[in-house]
Amino acid sequence: MAQGKVLLKVWVLLWITSLAAAHLHYVRSHFTHLRNEDTARQRTVRGREEYDPTCWILDGKVRGDKVRGNCTVPVQCPAHVNKREGEKTTVCVLASGSVGVCCASGFNHTAVPRKKSNTNNPLARNLVQEVLSRAQQEVEHLFQHQKYLLESGQLNVLELGTPSFSHLKSVRQFANMGLDLLNQALQETVATRILRDIAREGLVDKELGLELVENGDQMFPCPENPDCPESKYRSLDGTCNNPTHPLRGAAQSPMHRLLLPNYADGTWSLRVSVIDQQPLPSARLITNTVFTERNVPHSSINILFMQFGQFIVHDISLSPSITHSNGSGISCCTPNGSDMLSEDLKHFACIPIAIPSNDQFFKQFAQRCLNLVRTMLAPRPDCSMGYAVQMNAVSHFLDGSTIYGLTPDANLDLRTSIGGRLRVFHDFGRDLLPLTQDKETCISSEQGSACFLAGDSRVDQTVTLVAVHTLFMREHNRLAEELAILNSHWSDETLFEETRAIVIAELQHIFYTEWLPLLIGEHALDDFDLRDSDVRSVYEPTVSPSTTNEFSTSAFRYGHSTVEGTLRIRKNKVLDEVIKIPDLMFNPSKMRLKDFFDNLLQMMTTQPMQNVDSSFTDALTKFLFRAGNPFGADLVSINIQRGRDHGLRSYNDYRELVGLHRARTFRDFEDIMPPQAISRLEDVYSSPDDVDLYVGGLLEHHSPDAIVGPTFLSIIADQFSRLKKGDRFFYSHKGEPHSFTSEQLHELKKATMARIICDNSDKIQLKVQSPNAFLTSDQSGNDPLSCNHPSIRRMKLKFWKE
Repeated sequence: MAQGKVLLKVWVLLWITSLAAAHLHYVRSHFTHLRNEDTARQRTVRGREEYDPTCWILDGKVRGDKVRGNCTVPVQCPAHVNKREGEKTTVCVLASGSVGVCCASGFNHTAVPRKKSNTNNPLARNLVQEVLSRAQQEVEHLFQHQKYLLESGQLNVLELGTPSFSHLKSVRQFANMGLDLLNQALQETVATRILRDIAREGLVDKELGLELVENGDQMFPCPENPDCPESKYRSLDGTCNNPTHPLRGAAQSPMHRLLLPNYADGTWSLRVSVIDQQPLPSARLITNTVFTERNVPHSSINILFMQFGQFIVHDISLSPSITHSNGSGISCCTPNGSDMLSEDLKHFACIPIAIPSNDQFFKQFAQRCLNLVRTMLAPRPDCSMGYAVQMNAVSHFLDGSTIYGLTPDANLDLRTSIGGRLRVFHDFGRDLLPLTQDKETCISSEQGSACFLAGDSRVDQTVTLVAVHTLFMREHNRLAEELAILNSHWSDETLFEETRAIVIAELQHIFYTEWLPLLIGEHALDDFDLRDSDVRSVYEPTVSPSTTNEFSTSAFRYGHSTVEGTLRIRKNKVLDEVIKIPDLMFNPSKMRLKDFFDNLLQMMTTQPMQNVDSSFTDALTKFLFRAGNPFGADLVSINIQRGRDHGLRSYNDYRELVGLHRARTFRDFEDIMPPQAISRLEDVYSSPDDVDLYVGGLLEHHSPDAIVGPTFLSIIADQFSRLKKGDRFFYSHKGEPHSFTSEQLHELKKATMARIICDNSDKIQLKVQSPNAFLTSDQSGNDPLSCNHPSIRRMKLKFWKE
């Protein structure tokens, strides 16, 4: 073939057509019930340094042959649920002593081998062009239709002041990304669906999927890798963290997956029932049937724990909703909420939630429709056809993006450009977050009302979230001022970046050593190698740090169950005010009251959060973002529907992934759920394989010394294992040009949330603080102490002097 002539290469992707029709083949036995002949030959574990993770898997193809693997936790080896019929899982002993699986596939959860086809096949080349042309036409039609609806005023734009508009503010992307990313992602997804339809018609191999190469250029434009100059500081948006894969974990990149998605059409349509292929039950019906509104405070963990968790997840995850081309919100319900929009008026991204006619709350207001719009899609990183992948609009790393922003412009808007400090709003002699100029941010336009600006646009969701943002803004400025005295020759940029690195390290240390152990327990820290150690950690560039869909869309939303709907503010130990959470959503003006910040911090550290269970405050299920309306949205129903939007598989699939029995009947859930919860599931679902991950995960009994059940625990621990091992700049890593010295790391490990509060409160009402800031002060050994007490250690910056 002459040089320069276009060469088309067609690859067969075995997984594309298997998504809709085939279920995964699963192991029949519970891991704890399996025996492994090699277990007896494992050495006694006396420490991780002595532990050898090597294990051997019998190869079923050749009798007696073995494949070398590593012993790992089940959730990090999805290959064990892809066994052929008759194959068995080889179990092993982890360094912690827990049961693991022998794994040869590593962290690449959704990778499936690709088989090449004849690249010179004219039929294949013609088919490629036909599929691409049809996909482009269909996507153009979608955008033309929504443009017509927008320009003709067809009432499918969200109105200011509605609960849905406030919800949009919580999931709006940071920057106007335009339509280019969504357009390409839709073309990839639509092309895949068209190809699948052709395959069903028998015109091509039913397992045909396509990845096209034209003289090295992919079928769809691949994102260009950024330039990655050597730097001792991490980027704002997560790019260049991995020099080999500079876009891995970056803002606007796709989420990762633990298991292949379950879309009804294999590409993007919502999951359906396995019984009759009909739509799954209404998410609102499930909320009303399965969940309750009981008040069950936790016995020892406080509201600050809940709020810090939200602060962290905002740092690593944002699933922006698709909007109109002009950035306005999409309405999928009639203006009065009495029905869903007809198909001819509905935007292609609409997935509204039907409200049952007998809904005891919403029927008072004639509401039959909860608005919800699909998450923004991202182009596939390998530039190929395939199922829809959702975008994470923020950096996937735990890197303080909530404090510092994601783009140079956003970052500069937050800085003074003097002394490395962040901008503040001086109010009554106190430093608050700067006020935002965005008129749509606050729900109140009354004189004296205030909404604030931070690195994350969701800062004003609740006043307690504003409080945590304020603490870390002040901590940055406190450290910057100390470093400026220590190194007077440092420029503003050096002061800012050095301070930023310290604050991120403090944030990571507090999270991994104080917060995470309370969530997943000591056993999981050992199983996932997350325990703080004198032995410094090492960066593992082959580990993907990307936020997983299952974590962001389901497991870490466990926290909504812990929300306390009523805040009891005390002043001088006397109850001063009772505040309902809905009254403070996008209305944090109380932060301007002189005593309020200290009193709020005292409340957050002394009032318990709600238990993780099947109950939710009505602040989230009836009055979410209600503004001045008599009703709001329902966050629990949104969570369920969002899981379907993202193609999350059923709870039963993830049970088996983490090492539990696969349920054949609802009663098989009894190993981990109370009988009454199972009965409620039977009332609303047709099959155990229909149960949504979010629903099933919340109903599980808690794992020993944890506050969540085993399914959510494994998904969450896996995520933070990735964020530690796969982050080149993680604070405890050694051997990198930017690594902290041993002396600096020793000081950083003195960081505690109690010290953050002591150093950055107003000190008007708050004079003492419990050493463990995430536990209520009535816990043994957690009595409030003076901030000068040696139990609340101080970090010394002398090792940063140059």
